[in-house]
Amino acid sequence: MKKIIAILLSAAMILSLAGCSKEEETTKKKKKTKKTTADTEDTTEDPTDDPTDDPTEDPTTEPTDDPTTDTSAVPVDTSSDSTSGNPDPGTNPVQSLHTIISTECAGYGNFNQDEYHMDYVKIWIEYPEFTSLSVDTLEEKVYSYFSPLETAMIDEYDAAVAEYTNGTVPEDNSLAAYTDIFRDDTYIFSYVADVSERFSQDGTGFDAHSFFTETGEEIALSDVVKDFDAVLKAAEEYHAAIYGDSVPLDQAFVDSFKAGKAPFTLTYDGICLFSGYSYIKVPLSAISDAVDLKYFGNTPDSYFLNLDSKMELYWDIDGDGQEDSLSVEGKTDSNDMLEEVIIHHNGQDFTIGTDVWGEFHSYDDNYVMVTEDGIYMYLLLGIDEAQEYVGFAYENGAWTGIGTFENGESFYGQACDPSCVYMSRGFDLIGSHYFYSDYYFEGNDGKPELNVILFNSTVFLLEATQDIPCYEMDKNLNVTGEGTIPKGSCVNVAMYDPEYNQILLEVSFADYSQNYYVSADVSASSPYTISGIPINEAFDGIFYGG
Repeated sequence: MKKIIAILLSAAMILSLAGCSKEEETTKKKKKTKKTTADTEDTTEDPTDDPTDDPTEDPTTEPTDDPTTDTSAVPVDTSSDSTSGNPDPGTNPVQSLHTIISTECAGYGNFNQDEYHMDYVKIWIEYPEFTSLSVDTLEEKVYSYFSPLETAMIDEYDAAVAEYTNGTVPEDNSLAAYTDIFRDDTYIFSYVADVSERFSQDGTGFDAHSFFTETGEEIALSDVVKDFDAVLKAAEEYHAAIYGDSVPLDQAFVDSFKAGKAPFTLTYDGICLFSGYSYIKVPLSAISDAVDLKYFGNTPDSYFLNLDSKMELYWDIDGDGQEDSLSVEGKTDSNDMLEEVIIHHNGQDFTIGTDVWGEFHSYDDNYVMVTEDGIYMYLLLGIDEAQEYVGFAYENGAWTGIGTFENGESFYGQACDPSCVYMSRGFDLIGSHYFYSDYYFEGNDGKPELNVILFNSTVFLLEATQDIPCYEMDKNLNVTGEGTIPKGSCVNVAMYDPEYNQILLEVSFADYSQNYYVSADVSASSPYTISGIPINEAFDGIFYGG
């Protein structure tokens, strides 16, 4: 962000990519579910107290020089008058912007001996970081939202820390703004920020915005929707596919939608509407007569699509000019236990049974990825006591399994750009939590390849129970000598480097200007140690769930 406050400098900003992100996958972002039973020495950022004007860039995700246009068999309506200065979608090829999500975060706390847990105050703010140099107007429009949000959240964080240091743990001790990008190309940029209602522009908790990338002009719901009744009827149908007929759409959402003010984002093949703690993807196939088609189709050469809440997709995924039908269905046995999942594709069935993947108990989110090197699908299966994404490649008219992900466990956020996909990986080094990192898929046979070393995307606070040996670091994260994390210090896990078995820790204070970073050696496998000390003996506040 152009106006970065020193309070929120974190390991994420020190790395050359986004840093601490969402703490828990289950807090506010609830997925729709089918219920059937590097090196730290390579870092270049300077964690000084001075604000920076340069957005963080990911050197591995530069735009392609020769993008192609794939309208995916969706008729593009060029008869409508475009808003002044906006490009004609029928004649302008698009390419991915390769926008990344950056996060600023901070936290402070102490171990509560009486209740045996950490008391703390935490804040994290995610925001888009543009790597393209030609979207200045769009960048200005997007940051005109995030800058005042950042200011308001920092003010409340400051007040909460002051309250905490005076002996009272604030009732709302975690402040967060989660951001997902749904469309990210040179024609349309669409995102949503999931924030506390008191920070939300309209009080819903979802601040969603869509812009014409070239001009930065915002797209209104009334620009996209021509028949509100028809789209609302479809939204109710797809909402029921998630929650059942007994759970109606939130009335406040219905009223705001009819007034043309409901939060929404755009994908290539549909519109996403935000209600309650979830979103409903209403596919274009269900509302093509009720919307302006110029806002859909016109894909870049590589992109992701989500299946809708019925686990269906109608789209020209192979580029032959004909719409494909793709769906996923679970089959249960006589005891109502899931025994196989069937992929239906253009009248053909491809079965995923226990003979292929072993026993599994659930299926969930589904993505389809189209790139220059292939067509792939990713299905989240419940295997043993965990969930794993299983990949499939579409070749010669059939879907063939390519295996489970080895480097990452789960897509995180909204997959959009195959060259920059956020994924999470569970790791019990210091309690049960996740590390989040950036992967790329293009040119890698549909499998995720790590772009950067793993970093922890939480403000995960611990208290040192003893003096812990460490490596002292300067402001550029260069090791300057040996040192000690003092007993009683509040420590935040900033990053873990699995290649060198190094952990980067932020020693945190109520006066955040005193924060500093250290690194330490850790064991690669259980029993875990830090600087030779068993983890459970080194820190209080460690939590193992499950």
